[in-house]
Amino acid sequence: MDKNIFTKNSVKEYYNAHFINAKIDMEKGEGVNIAKKYNVRAYPTYLFINGNGEIVHKAVGYFEENQFLDLGKNVQNPNNSVAAIKKRFDAGESDSEFLKNIMTTNFSTDYEFAKKASERYFNTKKNAEISKDEIGMLLFFTQSTNDSNYSYFVKNKNEILKIFPEPQYIKFDNQIKLSEVTKNAIDLKSKTIKDEYFITEASKIVGKEEAQKALNKLKLSFYLKEKKYAEYEKTALEYYKNPSLFDANELNSIAWSFFQKINNPESLKSALEWAKESIKKEQASHNTDTLAHLYHKLGD
Repeated sequence: MDKNIFTKNSVKEYYNAHFINAKIDMEKGEGVNIAKKYNVRAYPTYLFINGNGEIVHKAVGYFEENQFLDLGKNVQNPNNSVAAIKKRFDAGESDSEFLKNIMTTNFSTDYEFAKKASERYFNTKKNAEISKDEIGMLLFFTQSTNDSNYSYFVKNKNEILKIFPEPQYIKFDNQIKLSEVTKNAIDLKSKTIKDEYFITEASKIVGKEEAQKALNKLKLSFYLKEKKYAEYEKTALEYYKNPSLFDANELNSIAWSFFQKINNPESLKSALEWAKESIKKEQASHNTDTLAHLYHKLGD
């Protein structure tokens, strides 16, 4: 954007005439607090803020020249402000194009608002037919078996299967059900995982073998998040003891994680083997880089 868009005369003239502009590094100085206040999670993020410090509009990503000009013009229309749109939504507006616009413009900046719009969209959808784009929106905004979108997903299975392959339908359905089991299996107070509960409930959904794999992945993710590196290390070494069973990207990911978090030389040697197997399956710059880092950390 700095190189290709902000330098365009049309962009400079329009934005300098209608806005006070500032570029702030969200990882340094005042930017850290600004990012926290306005929930900035991706870069670049454009915050259109009024004199009271309230967000009028928020956008993310790369824009071409005309798109960026249109963004500024749309923001200046009072009917398009975040506050105005939320007011219309809270008043119960259910026009399909209005709801689609909320989903497509807010999915990365205000997921919960976009999700609510999706739920109203599918709850008020009149015809049974569903398009490929609608299926994409439905899946993106379905996170739990308790979501109204999930009810739509189950109720309209036959229509969805006209476009969506049944194996993928089953896979997504299982993922949603497993997410509920996962949520209930984590004891946040003791920061432990209820292994027996998870295996019992997950086996009903995907069978015992897949349930065990899912449990291992859950443990790896949970221990890493909680910085319980000893448990993380032990689980990973057991789970990846036969690296030939895993794909290149997964092996590279766990090898890189070990490079970052683990210092035991013997464990790092296992990570070295994972990186080698990753390269053997699909050589690329990122897994070659991982291998180089591991060699360096081991003093080789």
